[in-house]
Amino acid sequence: MRRNAANEAKGLSEEQDLAKAPRKGKARPEVATEEAAEAAEAREPPEEVPDEEEEEEEAAEAEGDGEEDDEVEHERWRSEAYDAHFGVDWDAAGLSARQAALQEHRWELPGLGVGRALSSKAEAPSAPAGLDACLRACGVLPALREAWRRAHGTAPLSEAQRSLLCCLCSYRDVLHTDAAYDAHPPLLRVLALHTMQHITVTQRLLMKNLKKNLQARDQGFTRPKVLVLLPLRAHALSFVREVLALLGDEVQVDHKSRFVAEFDDEEPLPEGKPDDYKALFGGNNDDCFRLGVRFQRKSAKLFAPFYRSELIIASPLGLRLGIGEEGDKEHDADWLSSLEMVVAPYADVFTMQNWSHVRGLFEQLNALPTQQHDTDFSRVRSWYLDGSARQLRQSILLGAHPSAELSSLLRSCANTAGSVRLGRASYAGTLAASPPGLRQLFVRFDAVDPTAAADARLAAFEQHVLPSIVRSLSAGPDGQTLLFVPSYFDFVRVKALLEREDLPFTALSEYSTPKEAQRARTNLQQRKLPLMLYTERAHFFRRHRLRGACNLCVYAPPSNAHFYVELAQMLEAGGGGTTVVLYCRLDLMPLQRLVGSERAARMLKDEKASCLFC
Repeated sequence: MRRNAANEAKGLSEEQDLAKAPRKGKARPEVATEEAAEAAEAREPPEEVPDEEEEEEEAAEAEGDGEEDDEVEHERWRSEAYDAHFGVDWDAAGLSARQAALQEHRWELPGLGVGRALSSKAEAPSAPAGLDACLRACGVLPALREAWRRAHGTAPLSEAQRSLLCCLCSYRDVLHTDAAYDAHPPLLRVLALHTMQHITVTQRLLMKNLKKNLQARDQGFTRPKVLVLLPLRAHALSFVREVLALLGDEVQVDHKSRFVAEFDDEEPLPEGKPDDYKALFGGNNDDCFRLGVRFQRKSAKLFAPFYRSELIIASPLGLRLGIGEEGDKEHDADWLSSLEMVVAPYADVFTMQNWSHVRGLFEQLNALPTQQHDTDFSRVRSWYLDGSARQLRQSILLGAHPSAELSSLLRSCANTAGSVRLGRASYAGTLAASPPGLRQLFVRFDAVDPTAAADARLAAFEQHVLPSIVRSLSAGPDGQTLLFVPSYFDFVRVKALLEREDLPFTALSEYSTPKEAQRARTNLQQRKLPLMLYTERAHFFRRHRLRGACNLCVYAPPSNAHFYVELAQMLEAGGGGTTVVLYCRLDLMPLQRLVGSERAARMLKDEKASCLFC
């Protein structure tokens, strides 16, 4: 059964705490209530105690089949990139020297765009165009090269796939902010390959050392090595299918039918939705899930307990509910201690859910565990014991557009292998797609300090924009206005301001029930109320068709620039139509996507505080 949980978990406002959980099958932000948490817990598989048969299987894997020479066998499963990054007995001085060797370079990677790299090498990574030559150049294991050909054929990788794989194989952090939703599936295939490469090399190294009875430091505190963060179950389904395709038909997959039943619950989308909405929300759009995957030589087990899994696939909300509150008896985040890779496709969607879940999760990564968990400390790598694991963890973030949140998240990572930020060099803007004849007024206000920007924006709105809204409301049917507010925090403040001014309005947010949303839309369309307050996240998750407005006021440039065009195209043509957009210097990134990079630079430097486009 599909279920959607809600975005502002654990406390934005009293109004949010009382919001009802969304209905089945609808793309909704999270609303974390106690009932939601209980339902999520009820869906999770119980923790399993490893039985004797599982222990015997692990022992058999360690013994191997003895058919091949040990050194030849080891070379088949060895990765030079892995050895150079994780196989070194790093100390604090070595990691500091490695970090100091990083320099900033400008890379241009085919298919991915222009990149700003922190690297010890000036040359951008590249690989031959042919499939086998490309996989060899990127250090992909022979077994995985054969698995790729068996699953996907011998066609060469696309430019974007090849460039991404080149960046990943050296264990650099990657932030790619120009991956459209319909461009994600081919990149997920490469991410699945890189994930299996890392897990396979790690397992084979452990097996070799156990077989030879070597007391090597070759592991972490706990078993999980890769965390894949995804916003919706449909995306988890796609990623797991890519992983299983690389295992082949000869590998037994436990609980596969249960996985398909829980994650492949597709319902048809309403008609008339735009292409980007279909690409993102087609399939099961439940945003609360977590899944452990355990790999053995001849089998894979889905829904494995986390502490016996190499791969964790989950949504931020699913992990937030699973880990629990700091200080609670049930709080358990120790499985995060030994993660060596974090993969986050569709990362911009997290900003439309609850970004605090993502930020809080990254703060807990690679912390020292609070319990032993049957750890053999004689085999734990020294840099785990020193608390330096975060300096070796690879973080991979893909998003449809850049944002301050994603940039800040990458800056918080401390990978000594370096990083690369990829995206467009410049934006042309979306204003050209606006309806012809529309008057578009952009009003700038001063705000330098991010901590005071919200107050400055509200003051500028009250002083420069609200009076014109009041005048338009008295103009009759042609004064019907849609007030679009990207942030829910700002939505609450603007709503309070409108109530203090005793203005007639209706409101539609991501927390509105279907009945409340329908009532708000009807009030606007039938001109019962002349003003509608509308949030970006409500539009992101619902794409409501709003009728009856003649004017559009945008409280701040939206994260998704095409939303501006969609809303402008909904305006009634008879009134002539006017849009007003409030912006400041801190809105540079969304402003560039809206008006274009060159125009945004001029608008921020211009002596005039307003700019009119017709």
